[in-house]
Amino acid sequence: MEPAGNDQKSQRLHAGDAVALEREGGHWMKGVVVVVDDDGVDVVVDGPILEGEVLSVSRTVRDDARYTAVMEVVDAGPGRSRVRLVGEWKRVQMRRAVRISVFDTVHASVVGGAGGRLLDLSAGGLRFESQAEHATGDVLELHFNLPQGGPVTVRGEVLRVVGRRNEDTGPRQYGLRFCDLDESVRVKIMTWVFAEQSRRFRDSAKPEVEA
Repeated sequence: MEPAGNDQKSQRLHAGDAVALEREGGHWMKGVVVVVDDDGVDVVVDGPILEGEVLSVSRTVRDDARYTAVMEVVDAGPGRSRVRLVGEWKRVQMRRAVRISVFDTVHASVVGGAGGRLLDLSAGGLRFESQAEHATGDVLELHFNLPQGGPVTVRGEVLRVVGRRNEDTGPRQYGLRFCDLDESVRVKIMTWVFAEQSRRFRDSAKPEVEA
């Protein structure tokens, strides 16, 4: 599946694909591919981009991996722009998807079960704790709200079960791998994860103000 020419490289993307675009400085935007041809890709982006700007573009292929590439904006228009691939596509295993802790940030509810608390989240899966009893192999549907990201519904298979901290009352922890995840939802999660990671990095880099 390794492309040879520039036109073949672009064909990793198809009309209708959802993508995430990162600007210099860590600002992430969502986009949708509308046209792919030999000269480049037309994409509708939910934020302003400039001609000549270089962006990192990511696309997740379900049940495979995440692909990233560097693209240059060759024509910027209102809402719709043309980008051209620079260099090669890189394949990133889903297990290497960036995962971020969401402790005390996001709470989840399991459909048909008890509520819980998300502990961390990535484009490939999540970890949460709950008083409910689930087993490895169970497929759960969870609802949660991402701050500034809105409601999200996902289905995931339980891969790991961690025992209770307190055998009588403590919650269990569950590691889930997403299954049948809509591409737009995956991009939404990935965009939020990177934006939140960038925000935390900026906050940690701010100098302390003496009282």
